[in-house]
Amino acid sequence: MGEHPIQSSDNSAAPEGGQQPGNQPQPENQQPEQFAAQPGGLPPPFAQPPFYPPPFAQPGDQQGPYPQSPHSQPYPPYGAPALKQDTTNTMAIVAFVLSFVVNLAGVITGHIALGQIKRTGEKGRGFALAGVIIGYVSLAASVAAAIILVVVLAAGGLAASGVTSYDPDAESARPNGTVEQVNTNAYGGITFGRDGVLIPPTVLTADVDIWDLPKEPASLADIGIKASASGEPVQVVVYLDFMCPDCADFEEEYGPSLRALGDQGGVTLEYRPGGFLDEYSDGADYSSRAAEAAACVANTAPEDYKRFIDTLLANQPAIDSMMPDTNYLVELANAVGAGDIDDCLAGMDMFDLVSGATLLAVGHGLTGIPGVFMDGKQWMDGPFPDFAQGVLDAKQ
Repeated sequence: MGEHPIQSSDNSAAPEGGQQPGNQPQPENQQPEQFAAQPGGLPPPFAQPPFYPPPFAQPGDQQGPYPQSPHSQPYPPYGAPALKQDTTNTMAIVAFVLSFVVNLAGVITGHIALGQIKRTGEKGRGFALAGVIIGYVSLAASVAAAIILVVVLAAGGLAASGVTSYDPDAESARPNGTVEQVNTNAYGGITFGRDGVLIPPTVLTADVDIWDLPKEPASLADIGIKASASGEPVQVVVYLDFMCPDCADFEEEYGPSLRALGDQGGVTLEYRPGGFLDEYSDGADYSSRAAEAAACVANTAPEDYKRFIDTLLANQPAIDSMMPDTNYLVELANAVGAGDIDDCLAGMDMFDLVSGATLLAVGHGLTGIPGVFMDGKQWMDGPFPDFAQGVLDAKQ
């Protein structure tokens, strides 16, 4: 049983705390009589233990069944504060709008808006999420489109070049009139043999109507590509475009070796420039105009032809960029000593030759440029030196 408090000299019980916890202080003369001292100085038989609240409120006490703090009210005395009005986050709206215009900006502002909404509790989470989602989808579509464009432009052969499709029935495909060629064959080619000497063509434009040749892919022999006779040099035919980066790379890497073989009498080397990439010159038809310039040089200054085509390949414009004008081609011809080709280009003297040769090549199965044939066989894949050596070995 716990200790009882020591009795004071006036025989009244005094808890250590000086008052009953949970009750308001009372003056001494108002204490109830049941707590008067008992004879013998013993504590009242029913005195409450110290520091325990009385089981019932004291008389005159208005306290309810639940204790209340003596220093506070249960409700604010001046009424509850007004509720904050809901507002929509401005950045969320901005993110939604930007996602349709600048996808990356929509994504960034959308994430910022979501962070602000999380802190402030504002409305607009739907706008912010929509801005982020739409921005990401639009950004992904833009990246995919850019990748596809790069692949199309960078891939080799026809995939990169986009060789003009063959439509023999199109009226625009038929050139107006013809100019007889003396150094170029009916298929648009000029051929060099031992020591780089021009080999006169055996099939001239005057001898063959290129529009009467088969319109569907048939034997390459129909356009002069075939194996040479036994004991004769291997026939090499190179289709190229002066706007084709792969053509420039091929000529730079393998052109000297092929020309050396030609000088030694091992091969005949024929170049057939065409307008295969006209659609990538923004309507300027640079590929065809450059091929016509080469044909003009071949007709009047064949000894300068190789230097001229090397110059064209070394100074080719980028695909889908601003194209040089005709004066540029005239100046290049003068620079290599080929003379003035201004009248030839202005009169479109070589339009027939280049247009016909281009369409015939595509119509007879040319699938990519540079298109390289040796004794009727086309180089398709693998290292070119291995392909060339195989053809040369088979010829012996």
